[in-house]
Amino acid sequence: MIPSISGKEVIKRILAIDDGIEITQLIHMLLTANGYAVDVALCGRDGIIQAMKRTPDLILLDYMMPDKDGLQVLREIRQTPGLEDIPVIMLTAIAKNDIIKDALKLNVSDYLLKPFDLKNLLERIEKFI
Repeated sequence: MIPSISGKEVIKRILAIDDGIEITQLIHMLLTANGYAVDVALCGRDGIIQAMKRTPDLILLDYMMPDKDGLQVLREIRQTPGLEDIPVIMLTAIAKNDIIKDALKLNVSDYLLKPFDLKNLLERIEKFI
């Protein structure tokens, strides 16, 4: 949390877009315990809608989802005014070089493979917000 001009703490908001209920529950528990506000979307379409309604400070994004893959979601985020500069960390089990290269071309902020170390995830998040 960051102190604001009014003296109140500013809580940073993170949006986790992942179709895995267990992983989103873990992320939610970890991040709320560390002072973040966390929104969860279980598919890419809902993630984009949520990001437009409540602009997050950072997005955690899975690659494999039922409606849109992570690159499609990332592309839409980067093309949406007001969302284009939000840090996005791909958090996925996919380690294919072509997907990583495509994510980098779309200006992904970081790429973290599942399974991940909780401390490492927090450190990477703190690097961007």
